[in-house]
Amino acid sequence: MTGRARDRIIEASVIIGAFLAIWAYAEFSPYQRCIRGYMRDRVFLAEVAGSPFGARHHAEHICEVLVD
Repeated sequence: MTGRARDRIIEASVIIGAFLAIWAYAEFSPYQRCIRGYMRDRVFLAEVAGSPFGARHHAEHICEVLVD
C-alpha cells in the first residue's frame, strides 16, 4: 500500500469517526434521553393530552430545566 492510499484511508476513517461521534452525542445526550423518557411516560402523556403545544414541547421545556 502506498503512502498516498494509506493517507486516504486514514482521512476517511477520521471523517467517519467524527460523524459517528456527533451522531452518538446527539442521540445519547442527557437532554435527548430525558425527552425520550418523558415521551414514554404514559402518566406524563395523559397530563398533557389536549395541549395545543403537544407533548414533545412540554417534555423539551421540562428537560431544558432539568438538564441545564
